Amino acid sequence: ASLPSDPTHATSMASTMLNSMAFLNEGSSGDALGNVRILPIDIYGSSGSTDTFEVSKGLYYAINSGAQVINLSLGGAGQSPMVDYLLQRARDKEILVFASAGNSPTTDPTYPAVNPNTIAVTAADRQGNIASYANRGSFVDVKAPGTSRIYWGGQGYMSTGTSTATAYISGQAAAFTA
Repeated sequence: ASLPSDPTHATSMASTMLNSMAFLNEGSSGDALGNVRILPIDIYGSSGSTDTFEVSKGLYYAINSGAQVINLSLGGAGQSPMVDYLLQRARDKEILVFASAGNSPTTDPTYPAVNPNTIAVTAADRQGNIASYANRGSFVDVKAPGTSRIYWGGQGYMSTGTSTATAYISGQAAAFTA
């Protein structure tokens, strides 16, 4: 199978996480990130959307595979008792779970970011303010850069959104756990 001509959401988030870890590692001696691994879990398949059952399967796999940090660069309006249960299980195992707050600049809750067992991430603009497209509200815990440069097939792309901010902060957390 050939690679897609443009970066996918997954490859953009993985690249953002790796760039974030490398940024944090700049200037440190040795290979501080030598033990960091990304475990790709495909909950989308060939579709552009997924459901809470697939999210639950992905969370279950990550938790049982020894993940220390879980990136959920996704979100929606629907709550799931199974996702909630798995997020509690992740917290009980002291796994950090970061979830996107959403890109429809409202204060409406986005799941799973609104779950208290996640760290809800929104996007910041270049001035450090919440980006104009990003959700805000009492459920949001942290903001991070909402734009990342991605290189794919020798070409530069920009990834923008709370997914990008979530990947950025997930990478930072992973670097600290190395």
